Amino acid sequence: MKLSPFFRHTVVATTLCCMANSASASDFYFGIGLGSGELDVNTRRLFAGVDANADSIDESVIAGEVMAGLQFENGVLAEIARDDFDSVGFPFAALFLGRLEYGATRVSAGYAPEPAGRFGFVGKLGLSFWGIDAVESPFLNPGDEERVSRDGQSLYLQLGGEFHVTKRWRLGVSYDLADTDVGNARALKLNTRYVFKP
Repeated sequence: MKLSPFFRHTVVATTLCCMANSASASDFYFGIGLGSGELDVNTRRLFAGVDANADSIDESVIAGEVMAGLQFENGVLAEIARDDFDSVGFPFAALFLGRLEYGATRVSAGYAPEPAGRFGFVGKLGLSFWGIDAVESPFLNPGDEERVSRDGQSLYLQLGGEFHVTKRWRLGVSYDLADTDVGNARALKLNTRYVFKP
């Protein structure tokens, strides 16, 4: 999904301003996540003239993320994160196998209200600055590896829940969805984050 520059810049600027203006009333957090990702790519859109032996690629891979952000007193989150998927093999050109690599940097705002008990809800919405590289395998390839790269920006959504182990430490599960110009990336992950509360 192609977003206008004005919309992209507005979302990023709003998130950064919230982080800057409310830092005194917020807690910094850091977290990691790991799980199963699914990459669904339309190769006709991706390759655009390069010979590939598949119309689409739909594979499950390992997905990981690293996140950092601010959580305000009212439960609002402002976050920047990095997503990476393990590479996917696929038929490339006439005889050779290739690999598909996906990664994204996310800027998002979210909401994680303080729960009455130990279980809480977490939701995030923002922009995903993604990149997809298709690389020809060097196996039995006498020439240079052929590479096709695409990048862009799209909306990003994450929904999940957290268990508050302690006042600072949370364990959670999340479902992520990011649309791209050539398909979409989905992931179901277990994650943990540590909130640096006073």
